[in-house]
Amino acid sequence: VHVDADRVVAFARKVKDDPKVWVTVKSSQLQDVSTFTQVQGLIPDQSYVVHNLLEGGDQLVLGSVLSKAGFALKLKANGSNVFFIEPAVQPALKL
Repeated sequence: VHVDADRVVAFARKVKDDPKVWVTVKSSQLQDVSTFTQVQGLIPDQSYVVHNLLEGGDQLVLGSVLSKAGFALKLKANGSNVFFIEPAVQPALKL
């Protein structure tokens, strides 16, 4: 995973041969931050659901978008969040 923001780190956990990914993101910024987190190693044409486990809400995103642009997230000052990514049943819109 890669996050494009200063003083923000992200790491992912994945079991071999399982398409699901856990992503944890932590900020040490003194103010709220909005950014994107890229996830590599997903199937480009597969749709994925990104579940926001701490704040609620889901995003439907193509694997190609997750690897290039990433999924959107917001963190509170010195905050953290956990996301669960899994293949979707319905297809995502191509942007």
